[in-house]
Amino acid sequence: MQTFIKLARTSAVYFTGAALTKIIGLLMLPVYTKYVAAEGFGYFDASLAYLAIMTALLFLEGGTVLLRFTAGSISREKREKVISGAFALFIFSCAAFSALYWVIYSFLKFNAGAEIFFCGLTGALYVLYGYIARSKGSDKLFALCGLFTAALQAALNLYFLAYLKTGFFALYWSSIIASAAGILVFEIFTRALTREFSPRKIDIKLIKEMLAFSLPLVMNVTVFWFFGAFNRVGIAAVLGDAANGIYAVAAKFSIIITVAGGCFALAWQEMSFHKAEDKAPAEFFSTTFAIYLKIILCLYILLVPAVNIIFPHFVAPAFHGASALIPLYMLWVMLDMITHFLGTIMAGKKNTREIFITTLCGAALNVALLALLLRGMGAQGSNIALCAGFALMWLLREVFLRRSIGFKMNYTALLPALLPALPFAAVAALYPLEGTYNYWFFAAGAVFTLLFLRREITAALRHFYQGNS
Repeated sequence: MQTFIKLARTSAVYFTGAALTKIIGLLMLPVYTKYVAAEGFGYFDASLAYLAIMTALLFLEGGTVLLRFTAGSISREKREKVISGAFALFIFSCAAFSALYWVIYSFLKFNAGAEIFFCGLTGALYVLYGYIARSKGSDKLFALCGLFTAALQAALNLYFLAYLKTGFFALYWSSIIASAAGILVFEIFTRALTREFSPRKIDIKLIKEMLAFSLPLVMNVTVFWFFGAFNRVGIAAVLGDAANGIYAVAAKFSIIITVAGGCFALAWQEMSFHKAEDKAPAEFFSTTFAIYLKIILCLYILLVPAVNIIFPHFVAPAFHGASALIPLYMLWVMLDMITHFLGTIMAGKKNTREIFITTLCGAALNVALLALLLRGMGAQGSNIALCAGFALMWLLREVFLRRSIGFKMNYTALLPALLPALPFAAVAALYPLEGTYNYWFFAAGAVFTLLFLRREITAALRHFYQGNS
């Protein structure tokens, strides 16, 4: 139970930034759907999907590498060498990204070329600074800077869209300005570039070690692009930008489950890197994973009716087709979070090769099913393909962890949550709940959650009252 308490404490810090950051984006949906056409919203979303594959390939997962190489007790000199190495790799990546991007643009001449380019650069640097803050233990800075950046981006979007009527270009401009402001805040508080980076501290041997660790991760992230991002590109190409715009609106509502479980996962990422050095981590990992699964399943049971309740108040009528996509979209997001959780255990043990293999298998299944289902079932076919791909990846990662560290999971204890959650997803997708049914299902889900998580909730409350007594 101490595991749950510690994770809950760290997750609460991340909730301040990560949760509220994404909630701000969700609250902006009425503005987006009123002032941006479905075609424009779909084009913006597809352009970010293309940008994601370029940054994944060229920025070498520098943040994750930095976090791993600064984990544990290391000297200040070693930390500065790691940070200097991370910046050196980033500079190289920027040059490669710039050259490749403008060569592609010279042939294709797509809309918003400059905006997409600067979105990529500022976004990549912002992510690196976030990992630097986390590597220094500055969890509150990471959370609050994320909140500041999201609030600034929302305010800029509101100004550009509602007042200046600039259309979907505003989405790019707001992102660039907000990311640049966030980078400045991170630098003011961390002094990573002005104090810790120095060309003299660049250690070629260390950079080679960082590259050796990063390359399998880069391959994994690249393959992972064929989950989700590739599907959005496929929808835009086959069904059109408008269909992808509606699919993107459905994605916004999955933010709720991503936020709730993602805060827990951010805290878990740091802890798993430290626990990976223990001699007997299997019991710790198995216990924590069981807690995580229970929380995620209960969240899903609660959120499907909750989203149906709020949906009509957040989305303009032109985007109402997104409502039928949300239950299965949230289901594959839940499966994604589970596989990421297992992947973090594997990364902590430096099993990046196995991460890549399991991701490749799941991605291949997703791509194959997407090709078969997209034209006949529309965007819902994308959701089904993703559910199948992530389910396969979950199975393969758990098999590997059982063989490598003795990881064991007792799914019998989860049956009370599994049995209602999975059929509920299918029914909600085929027959979206309407009217008062949503309130009854939400109330039933709340009662179920209180009963199913009573031990964890009681332990957390007891710890809270003891800490404040």
